Order: sequence, then structure tokens, then C-alpha cells
Amino acid sequence: MTTSRLLQTYAVSLLAFLVLDFTWLGLVARGFYKDQLGHLLAPDVRWLPAILFYMLYVVAVLVFAVLPAVERGMVWGGVLTATVATVGYLFAARGM
Repeated sequence: MTTSRLLQTYAVSLLAFLVLDFTWLGLVARGFYKDQLGHLLAPDVRWLPAILFYMLYVVAVLVFAVLPAVERGMVWGGVLTATVATVGYLFAARGM
């Protein structure tokens, strides 16, 4: 993959992540977070740590899921990540 294509892939992936997460945080679960976690939330968003997290998270998704899938023609990284997250969620939810 060329550097240009890698940067384009990163940009598209970052945009998709931002749209999905901002939709979740700003529309779908906004009331839930305020009701359930309001006492833990900072009064203002700390933008630098948030931006760094989003950028690093998407790098990790590319390194562990997208690029191996492109290089090997498999989607194992994505399947593995989704499966581990689902198993972790099911275990944690069962104990609540």
C-alpha cells in the first residue's frame, strides 16, 4: 500500500469513527451518560486528550485489523476484535 493510500485509508477510517462515535455520544446515549455518569463527567471537554485518543485508536484499528486484512485478503483482525469485545461484554453483563 502506498503512503498516499495509507493516509487516505486513515482519513476515511477516522471520519467513520468520528461520525459513529459523535452520533452515539451526542444523540443516542447523551441522556444516559448525563443521568448515569454526570457526577464523573468534567464540565468541559478536554480536547487535546480526546483528539489524541481518537487518532491513536484509529491507528490501532488500521494496524491490527485493516492492514492485515488488506495484505492477506482476510478480515481476521476485525472479526477477532469484534468477537473479543462481544465476549467481554457478555461476561461483564452476566455478572451485573
